Amino acid sequence: HVPYGCQGNNYCENNGTCFQNNIICPSTSACICQKCYYGSKCQFNSIGFSTSLDVIFGYHIKPFISFTKQSKAVKITASITILMLIFSIINGVLSTLTFKTESLLKVGCGLYLLTNSIISILTITIFTIKYFQLIIFQMKTVTNTSLIHFSCILTDVLLKILLSFGDWLYACVAIERTLAATQGIHFNQSKSKYIAKYVIPIILLLISVSYIHDPISRRILHDDDDNNEQRTWCILEYSTTLKKYDKFINLFHFLTPFIINILSAICITIQVFRIRVKTKKKSAYKKLLYAQIQQNKHLLISPCILILLSIPRLIISFLSGCMDSIRNPWLYLTGYYISFIPPLLIIILFILPSRTYKQEFISIIQKINFFSK
Repeated sequence: HVPYGCQGNNYCENNGTCFQNNIICPSTSACICQKCYYGSKCQFNSIGFSTSLDVIFGYHIKPFISFTKQSKAVKITASITILMLIFSIINGVLSTLTFKTESLLKVGCGLYLLTNSIISILTITIFTIKYFQLIIFQMKTVTNTSLIHFSCILTDVLLKILLSFGDWLYACVAIERTLAATQGIHFNQSKSKYIAKYVIPIILLLISVSYIHDPISRRILHDDDDNNEQRTWCILEYSTTLKKYDKFINLFHFLTPFIINILSAICITIQVFRIRVKTKKKSAYKKLLYAQIQQNKHLLISPCILILLSIPRLIISFLSGCMDSIRNPWLYLTGYYISFIPPLLIIILFILPSRTYKQEFISIIQKINFFSK
């Protein structure tokens, strides 16, 4: 309990309130920070659209204490992260083997999904590296400044690029499926494969360029006065213009692919429905529409689930401009982890709902079982 103010010698920044343990001869003092600010002097803030895991979870990791003595929050999130990695390897390897089949690579859709299967493993692997780097850096197990700085610059931007790349690949699948449904027998499979070979690297390049502002705006700050905890923070420092651009580019990469997904699914269902109406004029419209939704449910399932998984991130982004308290991060932490669920669901979202993909998947499983015997 520290009941005394700092008698006009307030060293706290950003309107933080200073307290000390003795009004006459104080030996310790501390800052109570305003909403959205943290650090020993309230010198850092969590304001901004894209919040890093460092800001969200850093304060829950205690310096100079072994992992076994860390809080339950650290142990639980570590367990979840390891489970996500194991699941992503299983999901990624099986989906890669499925889409690597020659018959599925005759069209661009197969190439997009094969690429996304590989990217899904890479995304969760880098996320796992990011998480455990944060643990060892905040625990002070590793104190190499060059390594910490390299990690600060590279890992967060790589995660942004890979997550956006995965979303855009899903959008490419949706666009191609729409074209195949509207063009029918006139759909050129070899041309779609040819286009996909160029579209994939171009999208990756454009996404990477759009996030170039992120690594050049990052720097390492040492908070040595933080109750002798000597924390190190990876800080983003944007100008007003860059903040607006960062918000726009994150929203663009976030919303556009999902809008494409849902619109393409609706277009496919309507297109097939129109064709059936022409051939079966006597059929009841409601029954026919229901039949088409059932037949094309694999095209509707994936975008709808992806939209549902996006809603928490969207709400968090718009309802709050920052984390109210750096020590109570659960809303942001939940949204952060949810953003990594789509790369884990390629089998569930794309393979199992599709009759063609499911047959290839079962064939792969049977081959694995045969060799394991």
